[in-house]
Amino acid sequence: MTENSDSTTPRYANDHVVTAEEMAEIEFEANAHRSGEWQPPTNNEWFAMANPDLVNLRLAWQFAFKSKAEMVEAVRGLGDDKAADLLGSMTETREHFKIMLDFLESGEARLACACAVRELELDAGTPEPH
Repeated sequence: MTENSDSTTPRYANDHVVTAEEMAEIEFEANAHRSGEWQPPTNNEWFAMANPDLVNLRLAWQFAFKSKAEMVEAVRGLGDDKAADLLGSMTETREHFKIMLDFLESGEARLACACAVRELELDAGTPEPH
């Protein structure tokens, strides 16, 4: 599935709009916890992530509005070692965010399936739980 940039409606790559029935038919099981698995940061770890991860995100946003010539000049100004360190740091940040994005996408899909089941229940007249 892909997501249309102007809508939150899930779509298949061929632009087929996913129906509630199709979402409700998707089956999945709970993942088993494993030793050493990734866990989201604790409250204190979120603060520690501000530097470098949120700083790198801000820099990446700024870099999006620079030309190649401006970026080369910036690297010259930083110096080769600092530029290489920054590149490595940005790569680590991207990897951190990729893991988080994978979990967000999975959680979003699981929730969408559950919401679709509930939508069909309501359509069928299933009462609200008490």
